[in-house]
Amino acid sequence: MLRLLGLLVMLSLSFSLGYYAGHNGVRTLQEAAADLSRDAFDKALGMGVNRDLQWRQELVDAKASLVEAKSEMMERNYGSAGRELTKALDAVQAAGRVEGEAGRADAARRVASKIRDAKIRITAGKTVPRSRLDEIERDLDTLLAR
Repeated sequence: MLRLLGLLVMLSLSFSLGYYAGHNGVRTLQEAAADLSRDAFDKALGMGVNRDLQWRQELVDAKASLVEAKSEMMERNYGSAGRELTKALDAVQAAGRVEGEAGRADAARRVASKIRDAKIRITAGKTVPRSRLDEIERDLDTLLAR
């Protein structure tokens, strides 16, 4: 049954292509195939650019949340600082999921673990040294430069 169905699909496809080539000419068929190939190539290139832009956007969002968390810590508002660090952690983890290269994804995981440690300390009611948050910010800058 499956072979019969496959045969019918192949026959209808070949009949359709033959009819199209006879009706419009072979040159039009070649041009259509070339356009389809060009579109597929452009989409493939666009996906790589899109992934890189998404990677950078997630890291910029993480850095903005980290800077906001530093500001909240300076004002001794630890609840808001914890929420901002959660946002930063989510953004870095999203960047790691976006990136397919092992090097950049591993670096994002290392930064995420540093943010997670700082968040745990803040939610436990302990302070995080400003130098630790500055170090995380430098790590985010390094990731953005890659």
